[in-house]
Amino acid sequence: MSWCIHGPVDKDEDCRDTAVTQRILRLSERGVVVVGPSRIGKTSLLHRVIESLGPRFDSPRPIHLSSESKDTFARMEKATGWLVFDEAQHLLDWSPRALGELHQRLKDRPFVMAAWPILMRPDAPVELQRLLEDVSIETLHPLRREETARMVRRAWSHAPLACEDDVVEALHRATAGFPNLVARLCRFLTSTGTEAPSAPTDGELAGFIDSVEDFDDPFQAIYASLPPRMQQLLDGARISTGSSLEALRQYGLVAGSPASFNGSLFGRVWGPGSTWEPRVSRAAPAVVRRAPSGPKPALTWLHLSDLHFGAGEQQRQQKHRFNQEVVIGAIRQDVEKNLPWIPDTLFVTGDIAFSAKPEQYQQAAQWLKKLVEAAGTSTAALRVVPGNHDVDRSLAGEPDVQGAHEAIRRKPGAIDDHLHRERSRKLLGDKLGAYVRFLEELVPNHPRGADDLLLDWSEQHDPTTELPGRVWFVGLCSVWVSDKDDAERKLIIGERQLRALQEVKEEDLLLLLTHHPPGWLHPDAEDLLLERMMERGPHLHLCGHVHVARARALRSLGISRESVRLVAGAGHGESSEQHGYAWGALRWNQGRWELGWAPRVFVRGWGMRPDLNRYNLDDEGFAWTPLELKWGEPGSSRAKKEVG
Repeated sequence: MSWCIHGPVDKDEDCRDTAVTQRILRLSERGVVVVGPSRIGKTSLLHRVIESLGPRFDSPRPIHLSSESKDTFARMEKATGWLVFDEAQHLLDWSPRALGELHQRLKDRPFVMAAWPILMRPDAPVELQRLLEDVSIETLHPLRREETARMVRRAWSHAPLACEDDVVEALHRATAGFPNLVARLCRFLTSTGTEAPSAPTDGELAGFIDSVEDFDDPFQAIYASLPPRMQQLLDGARISTGSSLEALRQYGLVAGSPASFNGSLFGRVWGPGSTWEPRVSRAAPAVVRRAPSGPKPALTWLHLSDLHFGAGEQQRQQKHRFNQEVVIGAIRQDVEKNLPWIPDTLFVTGDIAFSAKPEQYQQAAQWLKKLVEAAGTSTAALRVVPGNHDVDRSLAGEPDVQGAHEAIRRKPGAIDDHLHRERSRKLLGDKLGAYVRFLEELVPNHPRGADDLLLDWSEQHDPTTELPGRVWFVGLCSVWVSDKDDAERKLIIGERQLRALQEVKEEDLLLLLTHHPPGWLHPDAEDLLLERMMERGPHLHLCGHVHVARARALRSLGISRESVRLVAGAGHGESSEQHGYAWGALRWNQGRWELGWAPRVFVRGWGMRPDLNRYNLDDEGFAWTPLELKWGEPGSSRAKKEVG
C-alpha cells in the first residue's frame, strides 16, 4: 500500500478531519457547494460524503458534471434521495435555460456540489448566480499540520510508517497541505513509495517540480482552477509587480502579513523571478482597472455599513426588499469594475442584518463572499463590528436583560462590572448570538478581544517597508446595551472595552471601528471614548448608523490633521434615495502622509458613482488630505529601523 496520488483516496488512507464531512452533510440538507482549487481533495471528500449517506445515495460515485446538460439531467432522473455532483465548474458552460432548469430541479432536494473557485467568477451567468445565492458555499481548506502528519505516516492504513516530526514539518511546509502534492512528493522522495520519506532538500524540490511539469502538472491545474483575478495575481507575483496576494489566503496558497506563499513549492513555481509560464488560457479576461494617479497607496480599504439583509421581509415591504437587492448588487458591481486596487481590508461597521435572524446572516455571508471575490481578496480580509440591527430584540426584551440595561443606563460606568463578570457578560451578549455565529463561520481568523470575544477586539500590524509605522485596528461594540428603547444618548461604551487602546503608542496609527458615531453615545460614554482617543495620537474613526448617502470626513477633537472621522453612508438606508459606501487609502506623497477618501453614492439607473455633488473629488473619485504621522518616508533609514 502506498500514497494515492490521483483521484479519491481509500477510506483507510483518508487523513482529513471527519468533522469536515459531518459539517458538509448537515449543510447538504439545504444544498451546499464545496469550493476549492484543484488537487485539494474535493473528490475524496465527496466519496466520504457518499459513504456516510449509505442507502440515502444510490450510486457508488458522484455525478460528474460536464459542459453538456442532457447527461446530468438523465442521471438526476434516475437518482433518489441525495444528489452529489463533482466538477461543478462546468456549469459555467451551460446555457441560461439549462441553468434555470437545474435551479428548479434542485429546489427542495438535498445535494452537495464540488467545484473550482472559478465557479464564483463575478461575471458568471445570472442564472448560475441565482442558484448559488440559494445554497451554502463552503471553502475546502488544505490539510492542517496534524492531518498532513497522518497522511505522511499513513496512520490509518494497514502499513503505517514511522516518520520524524521534522520530516512531516518540512513536507507540510513545502506543499502547504495540499493532499495531492503531499502524496506525490512522498512518492518522489522514496524509491518504491512504500517507505517513510526524508525531509526534501532544495535540489529535490526543484527536481520534483521538473518531474511533474510534463504530465498532469498540479501547479497548472491549481492555477487553472482559480478565478481570472487570482490568476492575474500569480502572474504579477512571477514578474514582481508587487501585487498583494491576500486573495489567495482562503485557499491556503498564502499566509502571513504581508501575505507570502505558504508552500515553498508554490513560491518556487509562482514566486518572483520564476520562469514558470501558464499553459492554460483563462476562461474570461480579467477586468483591467485604471490605477489612481499619484503614488501607490501603502494601505487601502473598503468601508461599508448598514447593509440590512432581510429588509422588507414582510409582505407590505416587498418594494423595500427589492430595492435592497438592487443596491447591494450595485455595490458589488462597482467594486468589480471600478475599485482601483485590491483592498488590504474590508471594514463593515454594523447592521449586517435587519432583525438579527440566522437566515439574514446566511444571505449576508453569501453576498460578502462574492464581494470579497469581486474585490480580488478573501473573507480573511473582513473586519466587522455589530450594530443595533444585529441585536435580537426578542432576547433583548427578556426581563433580566432589560433590568441590566436599565441599571447601566442609570449609571453608565456600571457596564465595566457587568462585562467583568462572565455570567453578566453572557447575559448581555446572548442577544448578539446570531451575529457572533455568522462572524465565526465567515471569518474564522477574525481577531478577538481579551475575553476571547468577537464583540470587542483589537489587531496589531507591525511596520513594513511600505508602511513604516505600526497600525492598529480596534473594533468596539456599541450595542452591549441595546433594545427597543434605543435612541440618541442611550448607547454605552465602557472603560473595560477600551483596554486595547492602552497598547497603542503615540507614534502608531489607530483605525477605530464602531457602529455608532460618538454623538449617539451617552454623554459620559462619549466623553470617555473621545478622551481615550485623544491620548492615542493620530487616528481614524470609522463608523456607520447615519442613514444618509453623504458619508462625512470630520476633523474632530481640535487636533489638526491628526484625527479624522469617516462615516460611511448606509449600504442600504431606509429611503430609496440614500445609499452609499466608501473607499479609503493612505499614501506617501511629496514628503507627507495623506489620507484618501472616496465616497460612493447610489444613483438610480446608473448604480454607484463618485459623490461629486457634495464633495470636491479628483478624477478618480478621491479627496486627499494631509495626516500627520510620526513616521519616516517609506524605505527610508528610519523606516528600515522601525521594520527591524
